[in-house]
Amino acid sequence: MEADITFVVFPNGDFEMRAHGTLEQSFEFYQTVSPIREMLFSYQGESVDTDLHSESGSIVFKLAPQFAIFLASLDLEIGFHAERLSSEMTIQLGFPGMVDLEMSVETISQEGTFEGSVDVEATATIWYSIFPEETISMFVLGFPLFKAEIESQLLEYSDGNLELSELAIIESELGEVSATITAKMTVEGDFGAGITAFGESYMADYMDAPAQPSIPPESWTTTMRSGDVYITFDSEDLAFIIEFEAMVEGDVDEQFNSLKDLILEELLEESDLDPDATRIIYTLILPTEFSVVDLGISYNATLDGEAATIEFEVDGLVLRPPSPPYPPPSGKCSSPSWRRPRKG
Repeated sequence: MEADITFVVFPNGDFEMRAHGTLEQSFEFYQTVSPIREMLFSYQGESVDTDLHSESGSIVFKLAPQFAIFLASLDLEIGFHAERLSSEMTIQLGFPGMVDLEMSVETISQEGTFEGSVDVEATATIWYSIFPEETISMFVLGFPLFKAEIESQLLEYSDGNLELSELAIIESELGEVSATITAKMTVEGDFGAGITAFGESYMADYMDAPAQPSIPPESWTTTMRSGDVYITFDSEDLAFIIEFEAMVEGDVDEQFNSLKDLILEELLEESDLDPDATRIIYTLILPTEFSVVDLGISYNATLDGEAATIEFEVDGLVLRPPSPPYPPPSGKCSSPSWRRPRKG
């Protein structure tokens, strides 16, 4: 691993870290061959106004050449837009001569609760080379039984918190070489309680997994004013491309530091850490405040060849380290709100 790290020190004692480096690892380190030949990630945060923060970035997964036989004809476009209490998503997915799918999903939630509704409308064109005409015809005729089963399963696994208020085929056409079906579904209820009950009942086999840090609702001091995600697939480069942007209300520094403290404190309570690592967390990381208002991150991992090469950059991460004497290794360390010093 090679890295250049630059620290810019401000008059008040805070310092900004900028880093650029590379890491090379032999493929003998990995037990299985990765299906991804290259992965790129970028993120940029920017303060727009007091308590308003802009976030944007992209993620790209480039697949190994052997996936070309399966995905070279894939046509994929997904668009997602969210407001504070509503969201809209459109999906276009197609494999020419096999299946085409167009779907829209709209959600509406109530202020201060997890109550809401989800409306889904989908149109699928299915070629008989994939499913015979007789199979599709039987599905359309037997759809009422399918609906009753889905309704029963949803009520059972959500512990009665979610209700299937509508599920119907609103149009179907059996052509000479393909069939086109349009269906609509509406689910209503308490999605917070419903999803929790679903996880407890349907995923019982995974309940013995190590517990993840619990984040109480009061720890979230920021809310998303709006957000957009756009996903496409480049068939020539075998790449899934994800682009995102969001406007966040609230103090992102306070949010970051409070979650950092919460996660580390639970880690210290539940894990058997090395004494040296425990001491560093208590005396350095916990009392250190971070500012991520202007944080920029880029990451490029190439997994093609005999070695995995990772190149990374970090810019705009500001830290306020604790002043000696350091706090004792007990109790919680508060993270008062602060702002990154203005340049100039």
